[in-house]
Amino acid sequence: MWRDQYAKVFGGTKSDVTPVVVFRHEAIPLIMDDTHWEHLGVGRDLELKDSKGKWSKTNPFSAAAPDAPARMKEFTLPAFIADGGIALACNLAFFEIISQYREKDKLSPEDAAKMAKSHILPGVIMQPSGFFAVLKAQDEGCKYMMGS
Repeated sequence: MWRDQYAKVFGGTKSDVTPVVVFRHEAIPLIMDDTHWEHLGVGRDLELKDSKGKWSKTNPFSAAAPDAPARMKEFTLPAFIADGGIALACNLAFFEIISQYREKDKLSPEDAAKMAKSHILPGVIMQPSGFFAVLKAQDEGCKYMMGS
């Protein structure tokens, strides 16, 4: 949405700017696919319910809900990446995801890491830490805006 607004106000096209999102801490589940969400009960853990009032079994940013307005399809993480957005994620926070697989599936650290990584949405780029990702993005000219 920001890219559309920027192009409208300043002229040019969306491709003139590149948005970067850094997923840190509690936002890490948002980089995971729906299989992960259902398997580990992420909706229950985050107290996030679907349109029917049940614990969500899908990542709300992996795809637009079937009953969502058509425009919402633009506001998914895969659409963001496909449109040229850069999605970075904190590897330190990702260790929590790995530990969830170790605990639930009784996996070795190596197998849990492999399993967890297989459920990251395509195009997300893991970074050593969220701090590293934010600071490197700023070094490249990005502006920092705290998300909620």
